Order: sequence, then structure tokens, then C-alpha cells
Amino acid sequence: MRMTVEAVQKGEGLKSAARTHSVPRTTLLRHVFSSVKMMVASKHLGPSSILTRNAEENFVKHILDFERRGFPLTVKVIRQLAYEFAIRNGIKNNFLKSLKMSGKDWWAGFRTRHNDIIPIREPQPLSIQRAIHLNKPIVQRYFDMLESVMNDLCLYDQPSKIYNVDETGLSIVPGVKNIVGEKGSKSSTQITTGGRGLSQTIVVGVNAIGDYIPPMVIHKGKRVNPALDCGLPAGSIVKYSESGYIN
Repeated sequence: MRMTVEAVQKGEGLKSAARTHSVPRTTLLRHVFSSVKMMVASKHLGPSSILTRNAEENFVKHILDFERRGFPLTVKVIRQLAYEFAIRNGIKNNFLKSLKMSGKDWWAGFRTRHNDIIPIREPQPLSIQRAIHLNKPIVQRYFDMLESVMNDLCLYDQPSKIYNVDETGLSIVPGVKNIVGEKGSKSSTQITTGGRGLSQTIVVGVNAIGDYIPPMVIHKGKRVNPALDCGLPAGSIVKYSESGYIN
């Protein structure tokens, strides 16, 4: 089939090439169109990229390396780095010298060329304490300890006895949303039940088959308020602390 397509590309008629090489004309036509599309796709339309292909590939590796280390780069920083790279390497460019960054057109083209590798998304926050402990030796030590406990207690075939317990903060101040108000008003307020950041702690436990134990709710304060127990699951434990957190 490749020889037949090459014959058509060199000028031989489609009908003649199909008859000479015993290939169905419709099949040959489809392969010829496919080869033309590939040739067009392999050529850059419009002006060439300011950075070479090799430089852009190294740039992508640099971006991904920062992401893996927990310091992902924003679009603005990437545009600034592209400008700095071009200046330091004496690459002719039309970047924004007043802002010391590449233009939006360059970023749009760069993103299109590498969209399968560097999509834009919102990162999940990770505290530095968690990041420090998120390394292979510490994680491996955890699983070694887990395996030892599972063996000692014979828990491999007893998922109902394996529980995961964690705590989470639950704000008692509802979040604010966009509202409708008088045009020209400088500010709008919304009455809430407490100050900003006021929260309570919920301790929950769930086993490996999905059963959960009643939660423990820790309220801020010392004085017992029975009204706070309303609506809780049966068997819930209610405690109080000065901070609202686990002591």
C-alpha cells in the first residue's frame, strides 16, 4: 500500500495506480488523504516558535519537575521564565520587554503544542509537614509496620476489624455567597452565628467494609449545651474543650 500511495504522490493517476497494484480505488483514496493530513500536521503553520523544539521540551521537564516537588508554576511565572531564558541565551524574540515576560500569544501556542503534558488545573494544598513525611523511606516504614500488625493480629481475612479514624474541622459559620443588593452600596453584610473561623471538631471512624462508629463531636467551650446534641447520630459522643480541638 505504501508503494501505491507514493506512486500517486509522484503523479500517477489514482485509477491507474489502483489497477497496477491491485488495490481497491476507495481504499487507496482513503490512504492518500490520510498521508496528506499527516504531511500538513507535521508542518508548522504561521511563524515558527521562538524557542527551539529541544528548548521547549527541556522547559516542559523543568515545569513538571517543579510540580513533582510540590512547587507548581503559574502561567505568569512560566511566561517570565521564557523571557529570561530567551534573553540569557540571546534568542531573538518579540516578548514584552516592559513586563519582562513572554506574550499571551506565545503562551497560547506553547500550551497548544504541549497540552497533553501540561494542562492547567487547580492544585490541592499540601502542608509542609505532610510534604516532609511524604517520602519513600517513611512510607515504606509505615507499610512495614502495618504488615507486622496485620500478621500479629491475623487481620488479613477480617476487614470488619480494620478501622480508619480521622478528625476534621467543621465550620459553624456558613460561607457567604453572592447576593442581590442596592446598586451603589459600598458594602453588604450578612449576619452569621459567630466570628470568622469558628469551628468544631468531628472524629469519625470507618472500617474496611464501610461500617462506621458513631462520631465524637468536640465543641468549643466549657459549658454543656444540650441543644448542640440535637440531630446527631445515635450513640454520638459530645465533648467540650477550650479551643474546640482535640486536647
